[in-house]
Amino acid sequence: MKKTLKRLLAGVLVLAFICQFIPAKQVKAAEEEINVNQTYSYTLSGEPKMLKFTAPEDGVFTVDAVINSDDERLFEMLLLDSEGHQLAETANGRNQFEKVSTTEYATKGGRYFYIKLTSYNTEDIKKDVTLTVNYTASNEWENELNDTADAACKLENGKVKYGVITKDESEDFYTFKLDKTSKVVLEFGPKTISGNYEYWTVEILNDDGESHQLYGGSVSAVSKETVYLKKGTYFLKVKYYISSRYVPYKISYKAEKFAVKQPTVSKVTVKKNSIWNYYFIDAIKMKGNGEVSGFTVQAASNKKLKSKLVNRDINVKAGVVGKKKISTKEEVYNFNIESNKNCYVRVRGYVTDPFGKNIYGKYSKVKSSK
Repeated sequence: MKKTLKRLLAGVLVLAFICQFIPAKQVKAAEEEINVNQTYSYTLSGEPKMLKFTAPEDGVFTVDAVINSDDERLFEMLLLDSEGHQLAETANGRNQFEKVSTTEYATKGGRYFYIKLTSYNTEDIKKDVTLTVNYTASNEWENELNDTADAACKLENGKVKYGVITKDESEDFYTFKLDKTSKVVLEFGPKTISGNYEYWTVEILNDDGESHQLYGGSVSAVSKETVYLKKGTYFLKVKYYISSRYVPYKISYKAEKFAVKQPTVSKVTVKKNSIWNYYFIDAIKMKGNGEVSGFTVQAASNKKLKSKLVNRDINVKAGVVGKKKISTKEEVYNFNIESNKNCYVRVRGYVTDPFGKNIYGKYSKVKSSK
């Protein structure tokens, strides 16, 4: 029994050793290496033809093929990366003078790609095609491979980047850095308005690992989303959802310095609840608060605001500008001051970032209720 076990263990170790030297599955070796922006002619029969080209620098390309023969046989063209992953939708056609093209694909310089040409013909029927890799050097496109946060493509303030999802599991990452608290307008949508509905999801992430989904679902035009962000590094993650694979999109951010304005409290009204016999802050009138998502209200029976009777954040509709009055009608019990004496109040505005954290402004000067 022990000998059998030893033999089995030895066999496993030998197999593991051999597997270390078995190469991973590779793309079939290219029969011909071609250059970008040059036109080549081929006569195809039953055997597929594999071509290879190298990206000369960062940029974007499409592959075009024109069918020159009219034999009504199907012609197919595939674009593959160096590991054999398909990078664009299969292009096919059959009619004479028909042009078939891949969708746009962005890449870093130095990467190489394969083009597989197939004509489903018998050996005695030939199909003539001409082929061109149309390559444009560009810094306006994502720098694939940017499928992780570590390899994220850098965005510049106010400048658009273009990208495309080529695999269902692929995710495109972008990053930008803010040197101060900012109001940021994010834009996302299809590169070209087609009238179709494409489906992506777009998330914003911070360097603490928190995330928030900005877009999700159908997008037929460019959408804008305004967010408030503190100083820091942020990421945008674009992911394929439905019908958006191979569809180019555009993405950008525009940031401007933002500070929550310090409001001025003009009047504080205290009322008595006649049923339960307690006093509460009914309303706070103010001016000059600017753009806010809510307010912090502090109240106490002394001017230095010690032993606070009230210390509450009140959310209002996001993006409120110039709100003139805070009403406590919905939250009377939270503003119970339990006294008919004079109270002292101060207010500060805040905006809420996409991760649910408030960015506060300065408190107003203290205002008496009498």
